[in-house]
Amino acid sequence: MTLLITDVTVLTVDPADRVVDRGWVSVDGTTITGVGAGDPAIGPDDEVVDGGGGLLAPGLVSTHDHMVDTLLRGGIEQGRDLQDWLVNVNFSGLAGYRPDDAALSVSVAVAEALTAGVTTVCDNWGIDAAADAGRTAECTEASVEVYERSGIRVGFGVMFADRVPDGWTGLTDAHRCRVPSSTLDPRGLTESTDAAIGRVAAAMDDHDGRGGGRVRVLPAPELIQVVTPQALRAVAELATAAGRPWALHLCETPVDSHLFTASGPGMSCVEWLDATGLLSGSLLASHCVEVGDRDRRLLARAGTSVAHVPTSNAASSQGVAPVPQLLDAGVVVGLGNDNGNLSERSVLAQMRQAVLMARATTGDPDAITTCEAVRMGTVDGARALGVEDLVGSIEVGKRADLVLFDRSGSHWWPNHDAHTALVFQARPTDVRHVWIDGRRVVEDHRCTTLEPVAPVELQAAALAVLDRAGLTPLTTRPPRRRVRPNRTDPSPEPEAPR
Repeated sequence: MTLLITDVTVLTVDPADRVVDRGWVSVDGTTITGVGAGDPAIGPDDEVVDGGGGLLAPGLVSTHDHMVDTLLRGGIEQGRDLQDWLVNVNFSGLAGYRPDDAALSVSVAVAEALTAGVTTVCDNWGIDAAADAGRTAECTEASVEVYERSGIRVGFGVMFADRVPDGWTGLTDAHRCRVPSSTLDPRGLTESTDAAIGRVAAAMDDHDGRGGGRVRVLPAPELIQVVTPQALRAVAELATAAGRPWALHLCETPVDSHLFTASGPGMSCVEWLDATGLLSGSLLASHCVEVGDRDRRLLARAGTSVAHVPTSNAASSQGVAPVPQLLDAGVVVGLGNDNGNLSERSVLAQMRQAVLMARATTGDPDAITTCEAVRMGTVDGARALGVEDLVGSIEVGKRADLVLFDRSGSHWWPNHDAHTALVFQARPTDVRHVWIDGRRVVEDHRCTTLEPVAPVELQAAALAVLDRAGLTPLTTRPPRRRVRPNRTDPSPEPEAPR
């Protein structure tokens, strides 16, 4: 039986960036078999979906996510820089997780991604392995089971750290003083080199290929500073042997953009990766906010891809990655939603933010075009994840990962350019149907593969995690409000940082 999606504008994102008005797409099994204009021939056994004049686009691709962190969103803390937030919210909160929390977090995150048109994600997954290896293994299995059941296409990145850099213990201890009730044991954040490499290899053996091949396990060392060179080299070799990328947080802040700083500015992390032979086309580097001209040339020469997470970097006050300059250098750039604490799970939002931030930081209204933004959120993201032969565009022979946007709302009109309309006018709530491998996983705006979760259940689970982690929500404290010089009301000073 053939699936026919008719009466749609087809945004192909093919090499010519064709847009087919009043078009149709045919699917046999998992594969796109035809793209055309007008009225297709319809067989007696064909399944016909009337697109109602909507926009049919490739499934959106998020190249950097942290799906398991969902229960830690909602304003547990505010006004913390990245390192402070990692220690006192992220790491501390995850220490309070149980397997059912991991499953719930991932289930909610995946459902939100699917209903926003995201069909492929790279999930950088990490729960402190050294503190309780058994719990980490159970949380891993619980997460992968959700991916498998949901139908989403996922690069499951196994995060790890196997060393603590000089000076970071004192910094972590200082941050932890702000939340003395936290139950976090920092020793659980790192594991031995052999244990880390073994855990990554075991996950690749145990979970890779699940969900009809849609689950692909890949190494995801956290940072160069917290991973030994031997571990980096070992997992890079594992990824290369398996024919997939390995993911790394790279140059997100001034603190983590350089190495060997005792005698001065030191060598940049990109230069170090290049010098050690680890900078390659199999590396997916996330963030890359602090990369200079030489770094960008090295990334391009090596074929390293970058995951741009504009909303998250802005929310954590890290700045803006120089994406126009990366593109000019020839670097492949995808988009990522990153952490649910800091960003909504919408690649549409990342497309828009990428364009706006590029314009704001360069003064160039063409710094990133809307066509480029759409490619970053689809085929270039797929290229960064090494799956561009499968997904990312609507072309005959590719997998049927498709999103149908309902354009009946007035916010879509007037409409003179499909790429610009998708970037600046589309909303996640416009996603009507989503197919992955030809299977409909969202129908009439509702995820069909995962059960909805009641808000009261989410809130109760989050509060239980915070209780086990020794954290408290902001609702138990006075509102944070800075006193400005022109304020005349007698409001109290804001609470001191915890």
